[in-house]
Amino acid sequence: MIEIAISMNRLILVGNGFDLAHGMKTSYNDFILWYLTKCFENSSPGYEDELLRIYKNSYVNVNYELDGKSINEYILEHYRNGSLSGLMEIKKEYFTDLLFTGDEGRPSAPWTSAFKVQCKSKFLCELIDNCAIDKWVDIENLFYRSLKRALREGNQRKAEDVKDLNKSLTFIIEQLTIYLKEISHSKENIDKYSIILEDTVIPDEIVERPPLTKDDLQYQLPSETLILNFNYTDTIEQYFPENFNVKLTISMENSMM
Repeated sequence: MIEIAISMNRLILVGNGFDLAHGMKTSYNDFILWYLTKCFENSSPGYEDELLRIYKNSYVNVNYELDGKSINEYILEHYRNGSLSGLMEIKKEYFTDLLFTGDEGRPSAPWTSAFKVQCKSKFLCELIDNCAIDKWVDIENLFYRSLKRALREGNQRKAEDVKDLNKSLTFIIEQLTIYLKEISHSKENIDKYSIILEDTVIPDEIVERPPLTKDDLQYQLPSETLILNFNYTDTIEQYFPENFNVKLTISMENSMM
């Protein structure tokens, strides 16, 4: 009988679901909510960056609009109601239909919008429009679609549109870097993830390939483990046991960070 020397390696792909399972707010939706909250909180006397301009009309209007809510609660309410994109527009009815009622119940001056917002980036507006509790924002795919539109045949503003798109993405990456440094990282391990890293090969998960069978592979510990990390965090590294033969590779998708 010929004995076959078996060498088994393990490849583990780590995505954002890993960080989300640890209670970390690392989704793009979380990032956009953080960015909008920061902008609105700094809107007095006015806030402006490369993509967004916001200022408050008056404290009276703002207090009426917030109705006791913090800016964070105000943004979250619009997020849950699917009306975030409405914050990027100045609604005409605020200037024409709504009247502020004085102490004696008589209309005084037309009510104006609490916040005046100018979204200077089409790409940012599209991200905000897709940021909803029942949606998953995919910045990479949205960028790709926007780039294809900019490069379409017949677009007379092709060069300008591509330049603006790249400028928007560069600024968003900078803000995302700041956000990821600010969020709290989980320090609590989840047992089932440790098992994935340290446990033996499970025969039922192996496809039989001659001359090996599942029985040949049972209870086999991987010789090496390669982890391909698509996240911007180091959460997976806290699971490495001592003397663990592991190679960690950061996805090239994250190299922009």
